[in-house]
Amino acid sequence: MPAVGPQGSRGGLIAAVVVFTILFVTATIFAIYFGVDDNKKTDALQTQMDRTKLIYSATDTTLPRFSELSHKPGTILSSAFHDSQALADTIAGKNDLFKKTPELASQQASDALTQAATQLPNLNISPDMPLISVINKLVSYTKEQQYQNTELRKEQTQAAGDAAQQIASEQEIAQKAEADADTNAKAKADALAQVQAAEVHYQALAQQMSASIDRDHQQMNAQLQKVQTSMEEKDRELVQSQRTAQELSDKLARKRVSPLDPLLSAGDGYIESVPSDDIVYINLGSGDHVVPGMTFEVYNRREGIPKQDDLLAEDDMPVGIGSIQVEQILSGVSECRVVKTEIGQHISVGDLIANLVYDRNTKYNFVVYGDFDLAQTGKPKPADAAADNQKIKALISEWGGHIQNQINVDTDFVVMGLVPKVDTFSEDELQDPLNKQILDDEQQAFDKYQAVLEQAEKLNIPIMNQNRFLYFCGYYNNAQQ
Repeated sequence: MPAVGPQGSRGGLIAAVVVFTILFVTATIFAIYFGVDDNKKTDALQTQMDRTKLIYSATDTTLPRFSELSHKPGTILSSAFHDSQALADTIAGKNDLFKKTPELASQQASDALTQAATQLPNLNISPDMPLISVINKLVSYTKEQQYQNTELRKEQTQAAGDAAQQIASEQEIAQKAEADADTNAKAKADALAQVQAAEVHYQALAQQMSASIDRDHQQMNAQLQKVQTSMEEKDRELVQSQRTAQELSDKLARKRVSPLDPLLSAGDGYIESVPSDDIVYINLGSGDHVVPGMTFEVYNRREGIPKQDDLLAEDDMPVGIGSIQVEQILSGVSECRVVKTEIGQHISVGDLIANLVYDRNTKYNFVVYGDFDLAQTGKPKPADAAADNQKIKALISEWGGHIQNQINVDTDFVVMGLVPKVDTFSEDELQDPLNKQILDDEQQAFDKYQAVLEQAEKLNIPIMNQNRFLYFCGYYNNAQQ
């Protein structure tokens, strides 16, 4: 190998530089080309990523619906466009307007729901209700309306059939009525002929009967004259009998001995002993017809029982020195509890006792009439007044008296209740039927009360009011309890 000289070394260096330069240029050209291409791809990728962000986000990729769309043929966006258009076609039908803006179908559906909610309030439709639910409600409503229409048509058909049947029946009745009218007209004509014949016959009979009635009338007048004469004689006899009865009644009333006199003179008994302020013994025992619970008024032995001038007066009551009540009946005596002692008075041995109802030898007859006020309220209720009347009657029966329903010559005492009140009404107030009825009832009660008084006075029967009766029986204090 020949030695390399300086000239050869320079040529090789130049060649190496040239080759290096060519390679450098070539590398630079390739670097510039690939760098430009890479920038283009980077820009394209960035553009694609920006478009992707407009279509969906990273959060959208986690939704189940995104996964379903990604498995359908074509792109996710085309699948979404297809589903949106199909939904719009389902809601509002195929329309070029909804191909451009499918969301208008949703707006129209909302408007339709609002209108349905307004026009069909009974279905309870609201604009925010799901469309399928609304459709189901409308289907049910339509079915119900169809059923009702079907039933209505059936009823109309039935009614039409009934009407036709009724018309046919009425026509038949009308035809029968026409035939009956012809028959009746013929029967009427026949009856008229018979009536005319009978009239002629009865006129002849009437003439005969008239003559017979005249004869009978004359005979009856003669008999009636005899009867009237006999009745006049009987009336004269009746008037004479009534006059005689009245005279006898008046004589009896004048000679009547008042049963009150023995009570006023001697009483029914006396105080046998006074062992304490609360207990006394009387001289009436088991053989004298006294009963437990019977009360007596006690009178001073020296002053006696006060004489009574007006038994209906509300003052000057026969008040004694105290009142006692039989507790225990013994042989010959009875133990009594002191019910009340008048202020400043003291029951002593020998004081007289009296009970108007009681008599050891006689059973007196009593008539009790009217409403009573044992509680001394002044205005007793009707029910309480009637109950007090029965209470008075029960006491009389318990103490040995006899209750009569009506006054007669055998009545010994009459006990009268409160005088009936008669209200005063003005002429204008009496225009009210209720006030008129109240006044009539009150006046009627007052008249009955006065009639009882007059009948008792006519027979000289002792008449006393409620309080005087209670004092004479020693029961006044018990009645107020």
